[in-house]
Amino acid sequence: MQKILFVGVGGFVGAVLRYLISGLVYETWGVAFPYGTLVVNVVGAFILGFIVSITNEHLFISPDLKIVLTVGVLGAFTTFSTFCYESMSLIQTGNTLRATLNIFISVLLGLIFVFIGIKTGKLI
Repeated sequence: MQKILFVGVGGFVGAVLRYLISGLVYETWGVAFPYGTLVVNVVGAFILGFIVSITNEHLFISPDLKIVLTVGVLGAFTTFSTFCYESMSLIQTGNTLRATLNIFISVLLGLIFVFIGIKTGKLI
């Protein structure tokens, strides 16, 4: 039960951060392309790769804290379901090219930034 509470608290933090950051990105770059979700997913992929790498390689943190950060905060912060919904909405409105770009760029940058996060974590 305690772990569920930890995940819930972390999820609250991650969801609020996602809302604030993606909102700021949309205000800055507009809503014609799902930039906010793209930025949140790429940043989240980097942070997840970094946390997993650094905790496996160098830094010991409690299993509870790791769950709060990875499952709670980052689980709520990264927005894969929103990514899928926005991509499908683009397809349904005839913006197939934008949908394809969103899917390709999100997956490619996500993989690249997880890799960079892992490598960065190993350097510390």
